[in-house]
Amino acid sequence: MALTGQQLEATLLVAQDKLTNKKIAEKLGIAERTLDYWKADPEFKRAVQDHLEAWMANLYAKGIADRRRRVFQLNDRWRRAQSIVQARARDP
Repeated sequence: MALTGQQLEATLLVAQDKLTNKKIAEKLGIAERTLDYWKADPEFKRAVQDHLEAWMANLYAKGIADRRRRVFQLNDRWRRAQSIVQARARDP
């Protein structure tokens, strides 16, 4: 069965993971139990996963992977600097 417009909106809200189930249900005008029922549906789960995968692909396409590498390099430089500071502090 195809998801309704309301269910599709719910998949987006669930994928965003910013609201509690109670708030999502209130926003959609449904009972929490209805949302729980929807979340158990494999098609609903697939739609949520599709949102998450699309966002991840978009993030990687816009250079997040490069930022991760830069952050790793900054952390590595910081760790090396800290080891020098500690070595100097131990030396009388």
